[in-house]
Amino acid sequence: MNINILNTEDLLKCGVYKITNKTTNRCYIGSTIMTFIKRINHHINRLNCDKHKNNYLQNAWNKYGENNFIVEIVEIT
Repeated sequence: MNINILNTEDLLKCGVYKITNKTTNRCYIGSTIMTFIKRINHHINRLNCDKHKNNYLQNAWNKYGENNFIVEIVEIT
């Protein structure tokens, strides 16, 4: 999964983020009170274990693969 962040210090903050499938342009919007990097790593871990709670995201991950997804920070809170 590519992380599209201009300022790496932002990964240590919290807020709203978006995971986008680059092939279909469908996205998952999430928010976190933990750091972005911790939450993103949690998503990747669950997706790689085929145990993500969002079936649509899990199925897309399984079909298109990790390299077809990008993460972006929408808003820092």
